[in-house]
Amino acid sequence: MNLRSQVTMALKKYRPQADDTRLLAELSAIASTLKSASLSDIEMRGFTFDQKRQTLHLQLRAANFASFDKLRSALAADYVVQQDALQKEGDAVSGGVTLRRK
Repeated sequence: MNLRSQVTMALKKYRPQADDTRLLAELSAIASTLKSASLSDIEMRGFTFDQKRQTLHLQLRAANFASFDKLRSALAADYVVQQDALQKEGDAVSGGVTLRRK
């Protein structure tokens, strides 16, 4: 399942409330960025949104380290990107990124 589908499914799970509209807009923007950057090998494992700090943390899995580099570059146009340590898990790489709008 591609990342855009995963984000869409996650969005459908939750009914937007007034405070959630920013989160939904951010997730939609991130999904569009990933699609346009051809990052179909990245799978979102989960996410958390810190409303107080206005940061979004994504837990991700990708085919290789280069995919995380490409992801960071694609998101850096609109976000301050802080990448967690990456771990090799068999034939994939997992890690997280924390995003804050510029």
